[in-house]
Amino acid sequence: MSSAAENAILAYLMKQNRPYSAVDVFNNLHKEHGKTAIQKGLDVLVVVGKIREKLYGKQKVYAVSQEAFDDPELESNVKQLDSQVAQLTTELNEATKSLRDSEAQLASLVSTLSTVEAKEILAKVSEETNKLEEKLKSIKENPSKVCGLHFRKLERLNELHCMRCFALETKF
Repeated sequence: MSSAAENAILAYLMKQNRPYSAVDVFNNLHKEHGKTAIQKGLDVLVVVGKIREKLYGKQKVYAVSQEAFDDPELESNVKQLDSQVAQLTTELNEATKSLRDSEAQLASLVSTLSTVEAKEILAKVSEETNKLEEKLKSIKENPSKVCGLHFRKLERLNELHCMRCFALETKF
């Protein structure tokens, strides 16, 4: 036969799901039941097997039997949650990789010249090349004014400008 004290003790221990001494149970139930009733209720619940008793020196500690919490559905829920966590982790890793790829692509696009900027540079280089070609043409027409070393230097400069111009044109 179950008394009100036993019901209160069992409900309290199941709710808290941690060990308590008889005095702690008495105090935590706000002295609704006497110490003797609490001790007798704890002893009856131990005999019935609803709670467990453990001795630590002279003091007894009582905790609800964990078998009361065994639930086969709980285990399947845990497995289902574990699989969801694994799936979400995979999705997170894929999204992170995609983000890194997008950031790398954005960085490469930001670092390259725009079409307008490239056309401006090409126009400047073309203008400079034309000036140098005219200068070279005038020098070739009057070879006596320029020594051989200076002439080769000017030809080399012209070649470099032509190479730059060609490199910029091939990017378009």
